[in-house]
Amino acid sequence: MMTKREITGFVIDLATVVIGIALTFGISELIQQRSHRREASRILAMVKEELGENLVEIEIQKGWLLDEQAGTIALRPYINDPESIPADTLRRHIHVLETIRYLGVETDAFEVFKQSPLIPHVRNKDLLREIFSVYSAMNKCVEQVGVYYTSVKREARDFLGTLDKETYLSFPTETEAMRERFAELTGNQAVRNYIVSTAQEDNPYGLEAQFDEIIAATRTVIATIDKEVRR
Repeated sequence: MMTKREITGFVIDLATVVIGIALTFGISELIQQRSHRREASRILAMVKEELGENLVEIEIQKGWLLDEQAGTIALRPYINDPESIPADTLRRHIHVLETIRYLGVETDAFEVFKQSPLIPHVRNKDLLREIFSVYSAMNKCVEQVGVYYTSVKREARDFLGTLDKETYLSFPTETEAMRERFAELTGNQAVRNYIVSTAQEDNPYGLEAQFDEIIAATRTVIATIDKEVRR
């Protein structure tokens, strides 16, 4: 039969073993959590870089949209009288009639992020919602830009595809060559329709407002990700 002292010693030894095991598991879990958070931060950094690249593309696309609007507004008064168009107006804006710039955004890092089992280890849950929201808005905007150009410039684009650009491009600084080109372009009804529909102060598809919202949201998400990965 164990003495009181032996029982006390046994209990102390047992408690020491239990505490040691608990500490071992606790430390192991803590190390694993930190490892998961580091990996989650690495993936977030990839998303941040991708969002930054997409932001540049969206800002360029917005600039092109504004340039296109300004160009068609400047050219519209002369579609019935190409001979009267000022040389500087012609040189500055004729390119908008022959250029279509579709928007494209990258989503590779976002796809990795979505499929990662480490999402639960991102501590800022609001950030997760914001990331999904901003990518959704980007993809919707890509579709809207495609619809915009398909609807307002499709027939004009088809017509432009039939033209011989070498003649025009061989004389990019000669006003008369440009004026002849402008007359050729505006002689086509599809091009005229495109100019009229695009020459508005406010884009009819609300693209400029969409760009502004996405640009602001993307900058906010990038800043929030930066804080999260530095924690």
